[in-house]
Amino acid sequence: MRERLLKAFDAIWIDNLHGNRIISERTPNGNSCETIFAVRGQSTGIKLGTAITTLVKRQNTSECYAQVLYRDVWGMPNDPVTWGRAERKRAALGWSSSLTSKQLVDLYQTIQPSEETYFALVPHGTEDAYALWPALDKIFANNYPGVKTSRDPDLVSIDAETLRERMQHYFDVNLNDQEVAKYAPVLMQDVRGHDGKVIYDAKATRRELLKNSKFREEHLIPVAYRPFDNRWLYWESKTKLLDRNRVELFEQVFPGNLYLEAVRQQRRSDRYDHGVVIARFMDLNFVDGGARCFPLYERQLGAMFEERRSNFKVEFLTLLSAEYGQYPKLEKDLFYHIVAILNTPNYREENVGDIEQDWPHIPIPKRSELLIASAMLGQQVANLLRPEIEFRAPDQLCTLAVPTRIDGKQLSDADLRMTVRYNGIGRYKLQVGHDGSNLGRLWWNDVAYWNNVPQDIWNFTIGGYPVLKKWLDYRHVDKLGRPLHVDEVLYLTEIVQRIAVLLALGSSLNANYAAIKGDTLAI
Repeated sequence: MRERLLKAFDAIWIDNLHGNRIISERTPNGNSCETIFAVRGQSTGIKLGTAITTLVKRQNTSECYAQVLYRDVWGMPNDPVTWGRAERKRAALGWSSSLTSKQLVDLYQTIQPSEETYFALVPHGTEDAYALWPALDKIFANNYPGVKTSRDPDLVSIDAETLRERMQHYFDVNLNDQEVAKYAPVLMQDVRGHDGKVIYDAKATRRELLKNSKFREEHLIPVAYRPFDNRWLYWESKTKLLDRNRVELFEQVFPGNLYLEAVRQQRRSDRYDHGVVIARFMDLNFVDGGARCFPLYERQLGAMFEERRSNFKVEFLTLLSAEYGQYPKLEKDLFYHIVAILNTPNYREENVGDIEQDWPHIPIPKRSELLIASAMLGQQVANLLRPEIEFRAPDQLCTLAVPTRIDGKQLSDADLRMTVRYNGIGRYKLQVGHDGSNLGRLWWNDVAYWNNVPQDIWNFTIGGYPVLKKWLDYRHVDKLGRPLHVDEVLYLTEIVQRIAVLLALGSSLNANYAAIKGDTLAI
């Protein structure tokens, strides 16, 4: 369709008004970005982001593709403080109509859609070599979607003991279905499809499991539920207790294995923010339903001699081995190198528009010493993104996100209820310091907050989701059913400090990327 438009018209003008509230889109300077249809005090408008596209057809049509002119409309160009507000976007459109033709054209950038980028009508990166670098699906042999229970309230829990007791009741042959429903109401509720037919028969499912299965402690497994949010899952291979149990991924979850999270098409943000490393079974909606796990290793179950093997394509490893020579750690270093590249700010920025359209393309260094250096950075990134890896904040960051009571007194057990709701705006209060630093207070109730939370960390996203906001949303007392534990309050402090260290690695990651771009292996 996009290519047809490019052939049918002579010029295409695009005014991207942004305002995607589904992903809580923000402006380049971190402001909340409203839909242009929002009316303050009356309506929040629609949730989808919008754009105005003007298609121009002239009499003397050429056979060339249309000229494409693009601009982002955040608000008035000279007033970034108010960027994101609906009325300022409308003001910007009105102001544009008063400009001369030359002044108007100067507001736009010319973009050149191509077959390599699926003719996407958005700005693309500046790296011509990007298309020549191998994509993830040309590097890895296999990738897998995450588990989907469709019954998370009963099959997933923050507390292992809560889930254990619930499932023991479910498998208790001495309890009838009505009694079990008191402990696991979601599991005992039928589900119908769009056509009205039953797609999950609760009683029949339990009846079959009581006959052919039982509660198994080893099926109570850790799951990477959301970024920085590991939980417990009860996994079952039989029946439709789990909507999509992902046996194929479950078989690849074993000690010593790692999994790279990535998406083929960015859907929840206008900037690529994937590339998390996990070591657990992944939930389908870890960040995005389109996310996939790329294991470092795989094993073939049922074979006479079960063994671990690399998940990189054989021909790709053969090529690298011929280039690098003897390299015992090639597979692991290659994995961590990919992690480093995907989390590099300049890589994401330079290749914007390309990286969002297909599996990311990865530059491979020509010299093994560059791969080794890149892998070391990638492992640092991976460890920061893995909550189960021990973390100790550098001394200079220990003042970030300090749990604080409003009157300066010691926090008590009565102060640990999370009553601020973060499924909406939340309660982050920015304070600009004398040195220009943007630090804020992140409140969990009316008397307690985390002090000194930097704005860039509050705005930090993975897969389009604000990490802190998402974690806090799940911990509201109405959802959690209890106050926060002290270790959970301190864990939010740790998340902030981990992200601070990760952001501080940006300059090193950029320098690493620049060195590799200058000496890339032709593949």
